[in-house]
Amino acid sequence: MSLFLGRPVAASLATLLLALNSPLAGATEGGGSVYPFGAENFLTGVLPPPGFYSLFYGQVYSANKVRGNDGQDASPPDFSLKANALVSRFVWVTPQKALGGDVLLSAIVPLVN
Repeated sequence: MSLFLGRPVAASLATLLLALNSPLAGATEGGGSVYPFGAENFLTGVLPPPGFYSLFYGQVYSANKVRGNDGQDASPPDFSLKANALVSRFVWVTPQKALGGDVLLSAIVPLVN
């Protein structure tokens, strides 16, 4: 029995393995992102050609304070949060069109510690 992954899946797996082997770095103040969690960053409305694609996201998050709307400390006593997430996203861009746009099906599988 052989397992054929295809070029997009094999490339995604190779990228994931390289990413897991590289050191972490933060390019913004506090190591955060200017984009909200779960949002794509650029070219959000651009789809690849029809086919099956896989994407992998990694997130390490920690906090020891909760801020209110005015910036005041609203933390519960002894508040501490640490989360590690590896999220797989599987995308199928179909060759069908609906209302002038491409039809896309997506499944997101999060693994969170």
